[in-house]
Amino acid sequence: MNYKGYYAIMEVPLETRIELEKKVLRFCKENNFSAVDDTVTSLKILGFDVLTVPFRNNIEGMILVDETEKKLKGFSSNKIIAVSNQLTLQLSRFVLMHELAHYIQKKSEMQGNSKQGFYLAARDHQAKYSTDIKEQENDYIAAILLLPTENLKGYASRYLQQEKSVNVDDSNYWEEFKALEDNEGFLDLIQKDFRVDKELAKRRIGEVVEISKNGQANK
Repeated sequence: MNYKGYYAIMEVPLETRIELEKKVLRFCKENNFSAVDDTVTSLKILGFDVLTVPFRNNIEGMILVDETEKKLKGFSSNKIIAVSNQLTLQLSRFVLMHELAHYIQKKSEMQGNSKQGFYLAARDHQAKYSTDIKEQENDYIAAILLLPTENLKGYASRYLQQEKSVNVDDSNYWEEFKALEDNEGFLDLIQKDFRVDKELAKRRIGEVVEISKNGQANK
């Protein structure tokens, strides 16, 4: 599996990424949602049926929502997320959050209207990174959900303090933080504790440094 296709450098502008960070933070607070531990259980708490499906034609994930109905025909919910049974655990978690990103974006567009009408979205780009800017935004949201900015900052700060005696107020703090992209020991810990692929961890380290130095998205 070529993970480079999923975790390539973002083309989404910094200003948009800052707004996406804020949007995800609002959604998580309003819905008491966290995907860090168990994506499937968290999705079920949101009211989704979560399915593992033997998709064909390179489809990896799909979301189907119609909140104007009590439930969709043949299902126990009006919100369905499905993921391919051919994916690794790390990639399965990422694809599930990519599909949820469609829902988060739609909710934001609704601006207070709690019920969404019918929509369907599917992820089907396997090896090549999508050039569609909206799909890139959804990939960015997925990364935020799996490796939230504040979680990664706290995790990195503890690691830098323990392993290198570097504190957040040191002049070289962000330089040392950025260098964690190439620290295999740190990446191994992130992969194990957050259950994400190393390529995603590397990407998020760079993004969090940029966001923190230029955006302060959590404010």
